Amino acid sequence: MVLKTIERIKQALPEVEHIVMFYNDGTVYQTTFEQFEESVNIPKVGEDLAIILSTFKNLYDLSNYKFKEYNQLLFDTEDTDVLIIKIGENANLALFFRKTVVKGELQIDSIKKYITKIGKLIDIGRIDLVEREIRLNERELKKLIDEMEEKLQKQMELNILLGASSDDVKDIEKIQKEIDELTADIKKSEMDRDLRAEEETKIEEKISSEEIMIDLVKKELKLKRENVKEIDKRIKDKVEKKTLLEGEDERDENRIFELTKEIEDLELQRDSSQLNVAEKQDELKNLKLKFEDDKIRLEEIIQEKVKKELSIQDLYKELEAKLEKEESLKETVDIQKDVDKLAEISQEIDNLKDHINQLKDKSDEKNKEMEDLK
Repeated sequence: MVLKTIERIKQALPEVEHIVMFYNDGTVYQTTFEQFEESVNIPKVGEDLAIILSTFKNLYDLSNYKFKEYNQLLFDTEDTDVLIIKIGENANLALFFRKTVVKGELQIDSIKKYITKIGKLIDIGRIDLVEREIRLNERELKKLIDEMEEKLQKQMELNILLGASSDDVKDIEKIQKEIDELTADIKKSEMDRDLRAEEETKIEEKISSEEIMIDLVKKELKLKRENVKEIDKRIKDKVEKKTLLEGEDERDENRIFELTKEIEDLELQRDSSQLNVAEKQDELKNLKLKFEDDKIRLEEIIQEKVKKELSIQDLYKELEAKLEKEESLKETVDIQKDVDKLAEISQEIDNLKDHINQLKDKSDEKNKEMEDLK
């Protein structure tokens, strides 16, 4: 309903860009900013508008002028005007609009018929807020009463319970030290386990890389061996040709010389290729050794990690048992501490009673405020 009234105001006065309805305490009841300007801090807008009203009243007080209530405030700027209108005892209306001053007077007659209606609606909203405050006070009151009853019950129990001995206190100190040591051991063991897991991952990646490298070197070695065989075959063919030429009656010395040179070149190539084969064989051998060593290390790490995990589980079980023992001892010692602080609990009960009475007074004030609003 309020939104419809706002829309009618905007229709009656098209220059209005935004409207804010707010209470004297700065609470924004309704605004058009939340529909069109998501980046606007609406609670801060309400707070600043309330500060303006408070500052205006303070100005009157400082100037020794009598101030009852304001009717409207106008802030005239170059591009935008802001008009703040009082529409109820606790309700106000702020209009943000483009220039609307004609002949020195503000043209708001066309929206006056809506202002009373808005005031009634905003006062209804104020009643809702006060009712919510009353309900909150009632819930807090019930919580305090329950807390006081719990304190009273504890006070009765403390009057008949025996306290813990000094040995119990020493036992707590001892077990707390053991718990601290266990916690430190668990933390260290978990760090060791995590380091093993990281090392396991790295070695797995290394082994995977080594497997790929071994396959590549094997292929290279195979190609180099085939190359040596191919060179041997070519040397053999050329030696046979040279032998045939040397057995002929009319020897072709030039051709024999060429073949001899080619054979020598091929033999050099073969020697180089055989050397490459030997180097690749050594490389493959070293890779396989590293591969086997890393596999052994990986297995060791996995076993270490499993042992560490089992150790951590045992430590947690031991820690859980000690925590249970500590809790049991603390309950005993706490009884003694509560016995020693019986007077303090009694004081807390008195404080709770005072707080309850204050809340009751506050609830009565809120009920009166709601009746006044109605």
